[in-house]
Amino acid sequence: MIADVNVAELKAEITRTREQSHGAKKHLANPETRSWRHHALPVIRYAIAVLLFSAAFFTMHKLRDSFPAPTFQTPLFFCSIVLSGWFAGLGPGILATVLSMFAIKFYFAAPPHNFTILGLTVFFLVGCFVSWLSFRQRRDEEIAREAIIAKERQEAEKAKATALADERNRLAADVHDTLAQAFAATLLHLRSMEMARLEPNLRSHCQFAQQSASAGLAAARRAMNAVRTATPADNRPLPERLADRVRQVSARTTAQVDFHVEGKIAVLSSAVEGEIERLATEALFNAERHAAASKIIVKLDYLPEPGLRLHVNDDGRGFDQTQVIGGGLGLRAMHERAERIGATFTLVTESGQGTEVIVLWMSEGANTGPETNRLKGTL
Repeated sequence: MIADVNVAELKAEITRTREQSHGAKKHLANPETRSWRHHALPVIRYAIAVLLFSAAFFTMHKLRDSFPAPTFQTPLFFCSIVLSGWFAGLGPGILATVLSMFAIKFYFAAPPHNFTILGLTVFFLVGCFVSWLSFRQRRDEEIAREAIIAKERQEAEKAKATALADERNRLAADVHDTLAQAFAATLLHLRSMEMARLEPNLRSHCQFAQQSASAGLAAARRAMNAVRTATPADNRPLPERLADRVRQVSARTTAQVDFHVEGKIAVLSSAVEGEIERLATEALFNAERHAAASKIIVKLDYLPEPGLRLHVNDDGRGFDQTQVIGGGLGLRAMHERAERIGATFTLVTESGQGTEVIVLWMSEGANTGPETNRLKGTL
């Protein structure tokens, strides 16, 4: 079994990751190890409601002689209810409502505390409703703010991807305008020479120069194709773009090429989708040109963590690891592409047993659960 990343080491790393994941879950599930902030947050929220009520209570106590009637006392307590719902949430807002209700009935209302049951009920319902409205408005504003931040982040990523694509296309144009044209001109002049008039000892040198110039021109064109990126204006979903790649390969080869998509399709950043598309294209190209395969399978799995897993498998000739150690420029380039987006690249192959290319990308902050570990271990 041959791999660009050693399979035994990969499986050992997967086992350690699974154990660490389960250990972290047990650690978080233990109440004694939870952060004190986790326990203190609800207390702080309700303490805010009590402080706001206390401020209204003592303010009203100082103004009791100036505003003796409950009609003038109620608005100040409603201010504490609204602020409690806004800053602390619905539960603290209801607590402020109950405290205000009993303060008005048993302290500020004149004996015999003739604040009726109907009045208490109306006060409680109105207080809860006002607290809910305040809490809802605060939550909607936070959601809108998060949406704006997410949109700005997405636009920044899009601008970054566009700038990167423009730079790569500029480099490709520079290669075309310099090296490619120089090789093409040299090759044209060499071919225009009349071989018959050359001395025999010079013909071999001329032929060698032609071969070298031709190889240099081909290398320059390969470099241009590798550097040049897809047009950023292609906003189609990644599965559609990969399906087009598969159809193109299927039209050029006699091998059966299948494409499968699993999971709920999600829109990822253009940088991630672009690198995954180029990795799939390179894997398809290698399977088409070098594997002599009768069947090629391309599978794209959308994971719920969220994440994405690309799997390209062929039943071709495979190759021996000892023949690519220290070489394999294309494989190193694929590995570097995966690293640029924080993905793991795995190559599994054996002479005469076909080749598998696996790329696993997980979003930053995604939980590495058993399902993800299972996908990592599926080689």
